Amino acid sequence: MDENEKIVKKYKLLRHKIIIHYHRGCKYLNIAKVITAIAFLIFTAVGISVSHRTGNLMTWLLWWVIVIILDCVVFIITDYCKYLMKTKVIPYLENDDLLDFGEYDLFIENDEDEDEEEEEEQ
Repeated sequence: MDENEKIVKKYKLLRHKIIIHYHRGCKYLNIAKVITAIAFLIFTAVGISVSHRTGNLMTWLLWWVIVIILDCVVFIITDYCKYLMKTKVIPYLENDDLLDFGEYDLFIENDEDEDEEEEEEQ
């Protein structure tokens, strides 16, 4: 086996593994969202019952808002990463005809949006 065949074999193996792990990660993310939602509902029920017994409503409300904000931040970040992988990396890996990252470059912003903004400014 020559050097090029080895590189092709490694690339195909890595591509296959990345795609499989991406799909598995999406399943884990969805499971984590469901578990977090259930835990949040349980936390809410416990908070309501304890706060009515003790009369300490503001402490539980504060913790409730903090948990909401943390959940939103974590899942917004993970959903954005999932979106980038789904729209930019996975299509590039699945299409063997693309030799250059080109339009799928993660770090290039959409030029159409910038052109529209420049036209609006003028």
